[in-house]
Amino acid sequence: MDQKKFNFIKDKYGLHASWAIWQKEGDTPKSNMGDLSIFDNDKILSQLNPEIVLIGLNFSVGFIHIPFQNFHGKGGGAYKIRYAVKDTPFWGAYMTDIIKDFPEIESGNVMKFLRKNKFLVDENIASFEKELIDIGSVNPTLIAFGAHTYQILKKSLNNKYRILKAIHYSHYISKEKYREHLKEVIKKWNKVKNTKVDNCIFCNIPSSRIISENKFAYVIFDKYPVTKFHSLIIPKRHFEDYFDINESEIIAINDLLSDQKNKILEEDNSVTGFNIGINSGKDSGQTIMHCHIHLIPRRKEDVKNPEGGVRGVIRDKQSY
Repeated sequence: MDQKKFNFIKDKYGLHASWAIWQKEGDTPKSNMGDLSIFDNDKILSQLNPEIVLIGLNFSVGFIHIPFQNFHGKGGGAYKIRYAVKDTPFWGAYMTDIIKDFPEIESGNVMKFLRKNKFLVDENIASFEKELIDIGSVNPTLIAFGAHTYQILKKSLNNKYRILKAIHYSHYISKEKYREHLKEVIKKWNKVKNTKVDNCIFCNIPSSRIISENKFAYVIFDKYPVTKFHSLIIPKRHFEDYFDINESEIIAINDLLSDQKNKILEEDNSVTGFNIGINSGKDSGQTIMHCHIHLIPRRKEDVKNPEGGVRGVIRDKQSY
């Protein structure tokens, strides 16, 4: 995390989010909770970790008027988080709420309202995924504070991210017992944080096969090519369906598609066209259930009649 990125996050999300860093506890458990001067010290930048995201449901009371004030007041039990995550991997995690600009102290009332206005969940989930991109999350683990937050995340994002549940910090529990609870959550996180799907070919591809890569995706040649230089562009995150892709991955894949196309054209001047294909679901022909995009070079007269191109997936519909 550099200063420029930090300032960008502060300006864009500071009135809704914060970081799991606080001033030291003083004479009382809640002392110095509201001291935000810690965010003026650039030495904290190395401690910030957008790959762990601690998520509450909503503002309990009112709105935030000072950047990074959320989770940094004396009320609501946030002091237990400070005590619980000190000297753990969760110190420096990003913190935010899944439902923005909806102050309500009773979480049950929030859920009741959301059930009647489901579009608000969709809007907030879309905004949250954009937030993850903006803060620089590549492969984040989401830690949901409380059952209601967990319910929303699991229902909306279960196939996209690792999601763990933690007791809400406002629960009637001592800060010491809350620390013990979060230690158990951290144990679960340690087990899943770098988890790859063991039987997934694309989660375990040998580095020697990788032609090129960027932050979110990589390129290999197809092991069973349709034509010479048939390439696959594969997101690094494991998910099955192209329609579960996020914005950063789309941009990364498009960059690699363009780059690989240019490399192929430089290597082989007989290439006169390309097919770009995605199989989404078993009935479409997908056999490896890890999203991937085919880049298939085409050459003049490589088939008798190329007219219709990808329409050929239904053979008798190719010509029209």
